[in-house]
Amino acid sequence: MTDNHRCFCELVPLYVLDLLDFEDRLWVEAQIVECPDLAEELADYQAAVGAIPYTAPLIPMSADLKDRLFDRFSIRSRLHSSPNYRVYQTIAGNGNN
Repeated sequence: MTDNHRCFCELVPLYVLDLLDFEDRLWVEAQIVECPDLAEELADYQAAVGAIPYTAPLIPMSADLKDRLFDRFSIRSRLHSSPNYRVYQTIAGNGNN
């Protein structure tokens, strides 16, 4: 990406999420050095990203979750070892497994 097509306001959210390539990261950092006011905008984005884990509601885990999960693994394991597995896959529309 050339400097003519770069926009701090578009790249800073990606910078904070660590989604930029090395060259674009350097460009964002250079912009902050050139214009220290941009550091405040960066800090705002960092605060917003830092708050993301706290915005999701806590949901209590079901007491029998582990048992249900292992039951499903057991069912799939038995299904894969079944002689009728290929027939099941063909009927289900996925004969490649």
